[in-house]
Amino acid sequence: MACGFCCLGEAAARAEPLQNGQTLWLTKKIELMASDGKTFDAVSGTQLKVIEASQLRGNWKVTVLEDLQGRRFVTSTKNLAGSYNVDARRAAVEVPAQTLEAFNSHLGSAAQTCAPPPRAQASGVQPPVHPLVLGARRTLGVFFQDCEAASRVWDEASDQGRKGSSPVTHQCEGKLTLRCLAKSKYDDYGDWHYALRGLDKRTQPPFPQKPYCEDVTRSRPSIYGYGSKCSSPRSEGGLSFLNVRECRNSRHDGSGDGILDGAGGSIAAIDCSGFVGVSLAAAGLNLSPDASKAEVGIGTGRFSEFSTRRGGCLEEARLKIPGGIEAGDILNLAGHHVVLVDQVGPDPLGIERALARGNCDSISRDSFNFTIAHSGSYGDLGPARVSARFRMPGAKSGAMGSGIENNLVDLARKACLAAGKGGANATVAGGAGSFMTYRHRGDIAGCVMPENRRFRLKGEECLTQNGCNLNFGGPS
Repeated sequence: MACGFCCLGEAAARAEPLQNGQTLWLTKKIELMASDGKTFDAVSGTQLKVIEASQLRGNWKVTVLEDLQGRRFVTSTKNLAGSYNVDARRAAVEVPAQTLEAFNSHLGSAAQTCAPPPRAQASGVQPPVHPLVLGARRTLGVFFQDCEAASRVWDEASDQGRKGSSPVTHQCEGKLTLRCLAKSKYDDYGDWHYALRGLDKRTQPPFPQKPYCEDVTRSRPSIYGYGSKCSSPRSEGGLSFLNVRECRNSRHDGSGDGILDGAGGSIAAIDCSGFVGVSLAAAGLNLSPDASKAEVGIGTGRFSEFSTRRGGCLEEARLKIPGGIEAGDILNLAGHHVVLVDQVGPDPLGIERALARGNCDSISRDSFNFTIAHSGSYGDLGPARVSARFRMPGAKSGAMGSGIENNLVDLARKACLAAGKGGANATVAGGAGSFMTYRHRGDIAGCVMPENRRFRLKGEECLTQNGCNLNFGGPS
């Protein structure tokens, strides 16, 4: 049979009901829903394993399936009937190469069929991540001046190695808590920080990777700074640069920027909305279609100004269920905190598991299965990638703060109830009141900068010259 055609058998639909653990092959194209809520057509010949057969969810019956890469999908049991066989030895059915290729491309790696070429099995190609996620990782890489540090996640495992208490001290002036990290404490901070720990002892590759990278365990380590933003790009050689490691601009009310330099030292600082603003700029994403209005100093209370309802580039998202949030989403609680969704796992809000248990109220922060990128006061770490369900021992909330956590839990529970009532095509609003899930609309003219106008970050050459791959861990 010609290359590019699938050699899987076709047979009449099984009369017997499917069983958990059974392997099946599709004999015609059907619609599947991935764990992120996106729907697409799975082509004839796709091999799938039955995880849960004929599961009842509210007033609809679904079958949960898994492909050879371990990704979960759901389809209505009625839709699946007559569309599969459980015997790969039947007569072959030809599938046009471009159809199978389109499905593989959607999943982000080669779907394995009966006899895939060895290179397709071993390619290890990662699906591309959202541009805003790349912008956030680029920003973290510049703060940490290291590829590996930018890929690390603060979670239960990485928190185990912390030594002692935070080296960051707090001093109150009026209504502000000003943070300070003395130069004499830089070594302590490096040993204590989840991403910086051990970098100064690394030999392969050496840290820092000279001559392009700076040793941030010795000079200008980054912490959270209330009100610290980058709002003054500089032009060099026809390009606009942001120096994120010198973002020390005062707040507009003149009350300072939330940072005190320690004796003999100098630190880098940025707050939550400042981090999101820089990540957007680093990704070449505008908040307004008018590129002249790039807003890198935006506050949490201003994101609504740039909603598509007002002619901006941020869509107030409707979440497809049971998936929910997506990588690249901005979770904003006006006046409090804002984070970026960095990477989502299967069932990121725990909706599918709650449906399987028949108890939407069982959803909690511990149900979350995604990572965020942000800069926050939590734990004194500042810019970080964090597990959304991580909570420091003894803390009442996690890194996102109780406000975003509680709103997400409420949102997930509402989505769970809507799934039970409305089926697989239901959606829910991504927020209400001061809490909102925003998605950047790169398909709107003017919302994406031409590459030659994208803001560069001072120190970005540490990543580019060392071939950093920031495309790690696409949606799983």
